[in-house]
Amino acid sequence: MNVKQGDLAFIVGGSKFAGRIVEVLSRAPIGVSFALPDGFTQCAQEYEWVIKFVGSPVDAPVGLNGQYMRSRKAFYGCAPDRKLRPINGVPVDEDVTEDMKEPSCAD
Repeated sequence: MNVKQGDLAFIVGGSKFAGRIVEVLSRAPIGVSFALPDGFTQCAQEYEWVIKFVGSPVDAPVGLNGQYMRSRKAFYGCAPDRKLRPINGVPVDEDVTEDMKEPSCAD
């Protein structure tokens, strides 16, 4: 898992939400309809998190049976773990070995 509950994270990948900062609230229930904190009904898939957008709301798509219906202004939604990166000072790219050095032991 890239993130955990309580993390601040940013969204990566080719989404219109890429770069947005979110708060990771909880793991999303899998395969059942549930209410987001704003009362909107959501159905998540495996490895998704309930998130809260920091700052301003987003235009979130609303669909029915996989068909886009409209959009709504939303602070809450679900995001797959693979699209989230924690904000914790660790380099963003996948290869972090360059920044990791063995401590020197000077006598």
